[in-house]
Amino acid sequence: MFVAAAGAYVHVVTRLLQGGLLSVLGSLAMMMWLSMTPHSPETEKKRLAILSAFAFLTGVGLGPAMDYVISINPSIIVTAFLCTSVIFLCFTLSALYAQRRSYLFLGGTLMSGLSILLLVSMVNMFLGSVALFKALCGSLSGLCDHLQKAHDPAGYEREG
Repeated sequence: MFVAAAGAYVHVVTRLLQGGLLSVLGSLAMMMWLSMTPHSPETEKKRLAILSAFAFLTGVGLGPAMDYVISINPSIIVTAFLCTSVIFLCFTLSALYAQRRSYLFLGGTLMSGLSILLLVSMVNMFLGSVALFKALCGSLSGLCDHLQKAHDPAGYEREG
């Protein structure tokens, strides 16, 4: 994350590497090179360098978006960076200290479903579709049912 931030800094401050097609192609090349490099103790430092180059070029590619955000309000960048860091830390700690790993997989599925429902709900605010609203309510009740059965594993056997 810090290497990508350095790439964005290079774009915003020095203007040496302008974000554009070249940085996108460089990022894709680094990603392909990383995927083709075998994972072994001998190639560990090489793979780390390739990953760092990928992150740097990705940061350079984010430069134009950073310029736009800076023109609106520069504090947005710091807030987004800190929020992303806190969320990453929380997910890391939850993965390290979870008693039952199966709840992590369940939570990922449920949160993905809820995120999709939230996005569709926001779209429906502009569309005003009654059928879409009913589908959202049905999907939400299905997710709630899935969550209830996950906390009561015997619930799956009773229905079947």
